[in-house]
Amino acid sequence: MQDETAQTPTVIGGKFRGALQIGIIWLGFLAVLSALALDMGESNWAYGISLGGWLAFVVFLWFRRPHEPSRIDLLFVAWGFPILFFSLWLLLQNR
Repeated sequence: MQDETAQTPTVIGGKFRGALQIGIIWLGFLAVLSALALDMGESNWAYGISLGGWLAFVVFLWFRRPHEPSRIDLLFVAWGFPILFFSLWLLLQNR
């Protein structure tokens, strides 16, 4: 017999779903914003780097605490991408 708690999560649900929906809305909005910016592709680089970092952290959190994420985890899943994007965008603008 296998232990049910030892299995890896396969479905995103529960508390992660609402936070992930907010994060995906931000992804779409900032994708359009960075695509329309006339800054020689700097915002696209910031978008790509932010997307990679945010997705890696979301997957890490999902495998670490699939059933009971903390409030800080949910806050980062929902609002971490715009924070990463705008901070990287500002760093690229001021170099």
